[in-house]
Amino acid sequence: MPGTFGDSLKAIFNIPGIAPIFQNYNSSGFQSAMAIGLSRTAPNNKSPDVPNSQRGFLVMRGAGTRANQFYYDGLPLIYPFHADGITSVLNNNAIRSLEVYSGTYSARYGFATGGVIAVEGFKKKNDSVVLNLNTFLVDGYVFKNITKNLNISASGRKYYPNYILGRIPDLVPNQTFVSDYSDYQFRINWEIDNHNSLTISSFGTKDYRHPFSTNKQYEPKKNTMETLNDSLIVDRNFRTDGIQYVWKPFEYVSNTMNISRSYFQERIQNSTYFTDTSKGALSAAFNGLQKANTLGNDFSEDLRYFEDVMEINLFKKILKLKAGGQYRETVSNFKGKVIYINENPEMLKLTQFILSDPNTSAIMEGDRMVRRQLGYFSEIKLDYKGNVLSLGARRDYYDLSREWKTSPRLMFAKEIDSTKTTFFGGTGKFFQAPPDVSYISKKIGNPNLKMEESQHSNFGIEQKFLSSYSVKLEGYKNTFDNLAVRDDLIYNSSAANINNVVSYVNNQNIEFVPQKNGNYSNSMSGWSKGFELMIKKEIPEDSGFFGWISYTNSLTKRNRNQPLLKDSELQSHNELVANHRILYQDVSKDYYTNVYDNGSIEVLKKNSKEEYYDLDRTHMFSFVGGWKYKDQWQKVCSKNYERCNLWATVF
Repeated sequence: MPGTFGDSLKAIFNIPGIAPIFQNYNSSGFQSAMAIGLSRTAPNNKSPDVPNSQRGFLVMRGAGTRANQFYYDGLPLIYPFHADGITSVLNNNAIRSLEVYSGTYSARYGFATGGVIAVEGFKKKNDSVVLNLNTFLVDGYVFKNITKNLNISASGRKYYPNYILGRIPDLVPNQTFVSDYSDYQFRINWEIDNHNSLTISSFGTKDYRHPFSTNKQYEPKKNTMETLNDSLIVDRNFRTDGIQYVWKPFEYVSNTMNISRSYFQERIQNSTYFTDTSKGALSAAFNGLQKANTLGNDFSEDLRYFEDVMEINLFKKILKLKAGGQYRETVSNFKGKVIYINENPEMLKLTQFILSDPNTSAIMEGDRMVRRQLGYFSEIKLDYKGNVLSLGARRDYYDLSREWKTSPRLMFAKEIDSTKTTFFGGTGKFFQAPPDVSYISKKIGNPNLKMEESQHSNFGIEQKFLSSYSVKLEGYKNTFDNLAVRDDLIYNSSAANINNVVSYVNNQNIEFVPQKNGNYSNSMSGWSKGFELMIKKEIPEDSGFFGWISYTNSLTKRNRNQPLLKDSELQSHNELVANHRILYQDVSKDYYTNVYDNGSIEVLKKNSKEEYYDLDRTHMFSFVGGWKYKDQWQKVCSKNYERCNLWATVF
């Protein structure tokens, strides 16, 4: 694909409506809401100081960074890009096609309120061997046909700047962060007979990013600062193993079954630095910052996935019927640990203060969460003489909230053959469970969160001209509801009932279960609207120019729908919570109503206003152009430009 510098999955960053989020910070999706150290979202923090977004890889039409789903040959691709955020985990030669669904898409796809990126590999191909060797990277790809119906493919990549730079330490500044990653893809495809085929796949990656400090011996007095940025260290890996079985009992009937297991693991750490003034200002100035402690967190996620889809084509593929379902089960674990403690009395006081923070102490205790999602769908597609109509519906279930949700989908297209003009559009509902595991943790989150919801609507026109040129204009409007967001005013009052039982058993009121703050709620809503323009020149068969120019104009906003308290109101609320228990809390459309054990009733009005989405992009421009000479070579260049609202926080 042009403009991707040998990495086809990166083509999605040149597609209208998609904004890449480059990874300048440790950006595991799980860690996006979890602090190691003091809580980043203390109760007196107010919007817009607290982010209304998450860390991730990309934003598609204003949705969240965790609202999109990636698939590789029908199997979940839970970690699509390496830690640098600009290199995919798939070998370029292993990709046959790439489909991006950013508007309204098939009812087959669920578990997402944003878009879907479906990548397909080669199942049939001539024997080939590709080897690329660069200064810092080597990758290889092999496709071998064992028999007419059996083939095997394997690819791998290793990025090793640390080995090269280690030979020239004087040229590398101390504490320069260096990425060290590798990935692989392996597949066996067996066409058993005309009716059955089996594909066994395995793919994964290992990421490690650390400060390059080989030359630290040249400045030994600065060794106390050597891990000042250790929160930027990345140590993570993932692996997916899966099987795809396709059964075709008849020419126009097929059934596809996908079974996979994906495992993700991450280890992070964060250090706290402090100036020791116990021995005087002069001593503090001489010694500078000293490390007080280093805390770490080990996280793992195990995703089990099953999908079965049947497709029936009738009347020479004029009418297509499709039905099926998916099951996802995710088991997540995290456990904090103390890596280092400075035994200096002043430093110990700071460490004790940090460990007393409820969020940090909960992380140190650890947690294990299991969540399950179930979805099934059916749809009918009519394609006759340039008229396309697709009607579908999907049902999704989320076990923690015990919700069933229905997602109707409608898509249409009308092609006027005489003018080479196509009108298209669609609308549909989309649901997903809270995407960040820390949101639903019993220790640091709210396991009672409901599913997030979005409504997509789009309409466009495409005009072809001069045989190989086309121009497409599309407008869209997406709305978002029940988005999970940090909420310091939401409480779980069930602990009061537990205390009543304890008091009854002990016949005294001296033993209490701590009042639990829910930390997160589904209060946030939002919307995104805009238009996308693309002018495209197809790749010529012989020689010539090709490429495209795209422009996106969009506006995305969020509303937390939470009370914004004045200092006096916040003080009164904190005093009530500290001295009394909430027996009951009602959250309505406009108010939070709290009933305390002393008979007090507190009514907090949801007075937050709409604000710009942190990752809003007002203007996005992309140019990809190249020149092809026969089948011998081609030269390609690309350029991306983005402009966001001045008030938006960009990660």
